[in-house]
Amino acid sequence: MIILTLIEWLGGVLIEAVFHVTFWNYKEFNYHIGKYICLEVTLVWGILSLILIYLIHPFINQFILLIPNIVIYILIVLMIIDYIFTFVKYKKRKN
Repeated sequence: MIILTLIEWLGGVLIEAVFHVTFWNYKEFNYHIGKYICLEVTLVWGILSLILIYLIHPFINQFILLIPNIVIYILIVLMIIDYIFTFVKYKKRKN
């Protein structure tokens, strides 16, 4: 729960620093800290992480073990290429 909240905060800060956009703002919630984290969403992260660990993960783990390593490497390379093209395209559009 704490790790996911820190990732959410870091993501919000980095997105605003790099792209100058705010995708979410929790200032309207009762128990917020800044605009990127709040107690209500932190509790949701905790519940969802428990559901993921104890209910969903065992089924997905069986499927993942069937995927050949070469497929995983190809997907990682494609994802990195997509991130690079998306970032370059966004930067060109902002200028």
